[in-house]
Amino acid sequence: MQSVLFFSIVIVGGSSVPGVLLGVFVMFVLPEVFREFATWRFFIFGFAMIAAMILRPRGIWPATFGKIPKFLIKENSHGA
Repeated sequence: MQSVLFFSIVIVGGSSVPGVLLGVFVMFVLPEVFREFATWRFFIFGFAMIAAMILRPRGIWPATFGKIPKFLIKENSHGA
């Protein structure tokens, strides 16, 4: 059961570090918020996971590959 939970954290959050942290929040904190709705908690949890996969297939905070941060790019000033 734990491996499914860890896998779903990455699926929901995305493949970036902030996405995984957001996935941890969604997968651990939100179920505790809905603990008082014991019978509906898993239904709401499953519906939220399906909605997240349909609306955000790359995760809540997907990784961006190929973008170089601006502070690493040197500006070439060719004098005329």
